[in-house]
Amino acid sequence: MLLYARSLLELVMVLPNSYNVHGGWSCAWGEGTFGWPYEVAEKVTTTIGYGSPIKENSYSVHVATLGEKEVEATRNLRMSIGAALEADRNAKFAAYEKKYPEEAAELKSIISGELPTGWEKALPTYTPESPGDATRNLSKQCLNTLAKVEPGFLGGSADLASSNMTLLKAFGNFQKATAEERDFRFGVWEHGMGAICNGIALHSPGFIPYCATFFVYTDYMRAAMRISALSEAGVIKSLGAKPFWFK
Repeated sequence: MLLYARSLLELVMVLPNSYNVHGGWSCAWGEGTFGWPYEVAEKVTTTIGYGSPIKENSYSVHVATLGEKEVEATRNLRMSIGAALEADRNAKFAAYEKKYPEEAAELKSIISGELPTGWEKALPTYTPESPGDATRNLSKQCLNTLAKVEPGFLGGSADLASSNMTLLKAFGNFQKATAEERDFRFGVWEHGMGAICNGIALHSPGFIPYCATFFVYTDYMRAAMRISALSEAGVIKSLGAKPFWFK
């Protein structure tokens, strides 16, 4: 039994046992993951109309639109802040590029969405004469091949990697201390998995995330899948137990 309810106001966790398909709970459910060892109540204070030069933190922004002049003023304010942040980022990247030219070139290709030349030639090929195999095994071959040639290819499964065959052999678990790895332990969290992959894909076009679960469990991630489709995020979904891919 697993009861998991979380909101801005409360968090309750009941974990009567530690078993799951993809190993122990520690990767996705350990206390260090959440940063606290017990149930908590959180008070979150927000600023209404945040970013508006005149109407921020006022009642009027709650009951009426900003108005054309205030929208323009807000836009100009945020642009000036954004320009300063961008200049700082560019300066840091220039220093990084000078020190690590090869890594910087790879990062640029990921940010721009540029795919390695001839990446499609690395994919395995099959013919009617090829030995029969489960589609999930063929899927595993494709995933691992893509991971070798595409530095932005990463992802994982909602606690079903051993069944979906989605583990990347050449990489370990993506964790705080091992951020260079590409296997994501999403845990029993289909919607969160889908939302995270959407964010990764939309952040930079060179990141190609994939997520996996059983097809029947897509009920839990319908909203994330819908957003992915509407925004054309490019997230790959690998769905079992009769696996197929769609994008």
